[in-house]
Amino acid sequence: MRMEETDIFDLMDVPVEDITIEQKKEAKILVSAVPDYEGKDFLRVRKEYQISQSKFAALLGVKRNTLSGYENEAKPPSTIAKRMLGIIEDHPEFIWMFYLQKLED
Repeated sequence: MRMEETDIFDLMDVPVEDITIEQKKEAKILVSAVPDYEGKDFLRVRKEYQISQSKFAALLGVKRNTLSGYENEAKPPSTIAKRMLGIIEDHPEFIWMFYLQKLED
């Protein structure tokens, strides 16, 4: 069985011993480009979901002062913060998963 293109995550549902050597060689991780967000985009998304700076900063993995700097355009957003914002915009359910996890901690 020849696969045209295999996403590495498709192979995660298959027991390791069932993955052929050819599938392993063909597996590719498909990563999208980092979105070109500016500070005002962080503020827009945070306001859209009515999240405090402290909680949104924790979700992004940055300090509140850092997020404030992004929102006021005093400092450029880091690449990882841009990627996280893109994930949040594409999958807003992560916000609620984050809150549920914090409640369990």
